[in-house]
Amino acid sequence: MTPPVARRHRLSTGARWVLLYTTATSLLLLLLSGLAYNRIASQVLDGVDERLRQHVRWINETIARTPDDLAALTKSIDAIIASSETGHELAIELYDQDLQLVLQRADLAPFPMALRKSELDSANGVLIYREERDAAFPYFVRVEASDSGFTRAAIYGGPSLHELEAVRDLFFSVFLVGAMLAGLGGWWLARQTLRSIKDISMTAKRVSLLGNQSWIPMQGSGDELDELVETLNRMLERVRHSTDQMRRFAAQAAHELLTPLGVARTRIEVTLAEGNGKGEYREALAGVLADIELLGTTVNAVLDIARSGGGLDPNQLKEFDLVDLLSDIAEFYRAVAENCGVQLIAPPQRHTVVFGDPIWMNRLFSNLVDNAIKYSERCGTIDFEVEVHNDWVCVSIRDTGVGIAIEDRGRIFDSFYRGEQGRAPGHGLGLALAMEIARAHGGTIEYESRETGGSAFHVRLPVSERSDSASASARGSANFQA
Repeated sequence: MTPPVARRHRLSTGARWVLLYTTATSLLLLLLSGLAYNRIASQVLDGVDERLRQHVRWINETIARTPDDLAALTKSIDAIIASSETGHELAIELYDQDLQLVLQRADLAPFPMALRKSELDSANGVLIYREERDAAFPYFVRVEASDSGFTRAAIYGGPSLHELEAVRDLFFSVFLVGAMLAGLGGWWLARQTLRSIKDISMTAKRVSLLGNQSWIPMQGSGDELDELVETLNRMLERVRHSTDQMRRFAAQAAHELLTPLGVARTRIEVTLAEGNGKGEYREALAGVLADIELLGTTVNAVLDIARSGGGLDPNQLKEFDLVDLLSDIAEFYRAVAENCGVQLIAPPQRHTVVFGDPIWMNRLFSNLVDNAIKYSERCGTIDFEVEVHNDWVCVSIRDTGVGIAIEDRGRIFDSFYRGEQGRAPGHGLGLALAMEIARAHGGTIEYESRETGGSAFHVRLPVSERSDSASASARGSANFQA
């Protein structure tokens, strides 16, 4: 299967990171600047309006004290206008109930001096509030009802509006500088981050799977990049281990295949050179046939290991009773065991449901039983033990044979390794194939051996969810029969 090829993007990863970082930071700055400006503008405008409200309140209080003394009222209004802040000129008008102008003090052109009826609230006729904040008409206007009619006051808001313009320009400058700094910061962060990734990529390209044992170096920061490097190093270690196994397996397989080929070739050459009769040729052909059968058996075993290592066929997976399968294997090998003077004891009748390929499971336990028979002496015994622990089932196959030599115990699952100089017939692939089948099913194989003789192989496999219910059903049936 061809590995996927990376698609080239128009923008590099670093450029995309800088763009995203700058955009996000600029939007955040724009939002914060807008909120801050609105807050400042509200405070400035509310302050001007509060001063205007205070002036109108004083005028209405004066009208209430001297409703008929226009001279005193004029003097009071002049005093209010004179006390207004510099740059915030004040204009005041008094109207009667018929909207006729009674008094006018100061003039803020082009302030419209005539009070229009549209400015009054016809719904309640009490309080009118109107503000003009346009740049061409920078006035704040308030109209309120008084005891004798209406009071309208206007204050010039030019200075306040100029202050807000200065604040707005300041925030805009800050926004531009912030966007530029965000772009530079995004570029620096992308450069620092991608430099580490680029170093990892370059180092990974230099690391050889088959040669040296170098690893991708860590940055020592303990962050996600170090976690990625650790994962890559572990994957590299697994790949190296698998590659080493494949190289050893290929070398061993080549050696095992060359042996029968060399024997057959030598047999043919000798027969052609020295053979003088039909009987010698027949004997040579029979020997070649035996060599070819041995060669075919070895090739099939090698193919079985390769297929089991490649994974299970989903179409062959199903739930089956493991004890029934063990009973069939024990029945099949009983005659072979008796021929060798070995007693094969059937497994206990305990229903245990597992999920997997029953044909491969048959090969696994058949290889273990066959191996136990080969290495058992006469009058020996082979028995099965089945134990269920939560989500696992452990099948133990024990024999009273010669055991496993100490120098062989680390290699008994290696392909083509027979131990004790191959005292028993075979290719040394049975245990290797059993281990691969167990791994393919999510299980393991362990062994124990005593120096005085006897071995035990423990196969640990996951139990199907139906195992508990099947066991309960079996116990109930047994109790009913009892």
